[in-house]
Amino acid sequence: MINGLRARIGALTGHQDFRLVSGSTLGVLVVKVLGTLAAFLVQIPLTRILGVGEYGTYIYVWSWIVILTTFLRLGLDSTLIKYIPIYVSGSEWPRLKGVLAVALGAPPVLTLVFLVAGKFSNITHFIPQGLKIVPCVTLPLLILFPVNQMLQAALRGLKSVVVPEFVETLAKPVVMLALFLMLIKGHVAGADNALTAQLGVVVLATIFLSTLLARKLPAGAAQAATDVKMLKTWAAFSGPMLLLAGLSIIISRTDIVMLGMLRGPADAGVYAIASRMAEFTTFGLLASNSIMAPLISELYHAEGQRERLQSILRISAGFIFLFTSIACILLLALGPFLLPLFGADFKAAYTPMAILLCGQLINALAGPVGFLMTMTGHQNEVTKVMGVAAVVNIVGNGLVIPVFGTVGAALVTSACILFWNLVLLVRVRLTLHLNPTILRVTSQ
Repeated sequence: MINGLRARIGALTGHQDFRLVSGSTLGVLVVKVLGTLAAFLVQIPLTRILGVGEYGTYIYVWSWIVILTTFLRLGLDSTLIKYIPIYVSGSEWPRLKGVLAVALGAPPVLTLVFLVAGKFSNITHFIPQGLKIVPCVTLPLLILFPVNQMLQAALRGLKSVVVPEFVETLAKPVVMLALFLMLIKGHVAGADNALTAQLGVVVLATIFLSTLLARKLPAGAAQAATDVKMLKTWAAFSGPMLLLAGLSIIISRTDIVMLGMLRGPADAGVYAIASRMAEFTTFGLLASNSIMAPLISELYHAEGQRERLQSILRISAGFIFLFTSIACILLLALGPFLLPLFGADFKAAYTPMAILLCGQLINALAGPVGFLMTMTGHQNEVTKVMGVAAVVNIVGNGLVIPVFGTVGAALVTSACILFWNLVLLVRVRLTLHLNPTILRVTSQ
């Protein structure tokens, strides 16, 4: 029996797909873990210096920036991840250069159009009040932040995931804290200082990622002309992806935003820490998705690669399950000791964190169901499912938060995560006949 197990492990580790998935996944996972530790260490002085109220204000405004920039990306980040691998494999350099030009240029142009339109209309009345705290900071963030995310998506499409992940999860928190401490030296700290530090981080990251992308582009792409004749095709894909991204961000940020609106910044700040801690469990899924998204697009559309895609999905599911299980156990055990480090008021984050862990466990165990559907041309179906989940999330939080506060927000968010993951998993099985979980189920 032992010899048979060793033989299976040896065959698995020697498989080319195992080396492909494990190498990139483990690299990203290590960076994410180190980045989380860095972010954890950063949050401690940040919350202690700002206090619950100012920290909650900072998180509330940042949540609005994330929501708005999601729409400013127009879904083109997903278009990059889908089409770059296809164009690279086919050496279609003009189209590669064209999709990059459109994706990187559209968000800042759209932002500037809205700003100019706002000067001649009443559109400014619809701007959230939080964004008016430091407009000289929030407006540049609305321009640069989506470009920063486009650069990361382009690098992911080129299967360069570790360095961008290092910038996003490890370098950014450390640099942000350093800039924040420099800004408050000799002054009273406030949410505006934290937002200014975020702007500095985004500027530096954009410069670095732009340089990295220029180096990673194939030589043929650098010399090719820019072909945008596929614009209608890209738009046809990015439209539903824009809606899907908006729905996803609504689902993930509704709880914090509505807590800030219905219960105040203090509850939003406490819940934000609970949510951040629970997100640690999904790093296995996120690390796997970094390499899986372009692979799904490449292998699904290639003839005779279905079995290889299923093999890679099974290997990926094993990594996800292992990391998620360990992370959940550690957080449940260490949570009572870790949360007080943020301040005495953050002890209340343990119960909502535990509830969110249940939802994130389901999210991770379902596998990359969203990517499987969207990268194979079923993005409209995903949009419908996420639309229902978003409506339930908003209505549910609106009803529950006034009564149960952070605990109610965690319950509603976890229930929505359970809903859309299970529905999409069923659709993946019935539509694609693929299994992204660790369960060995015979293909339909």
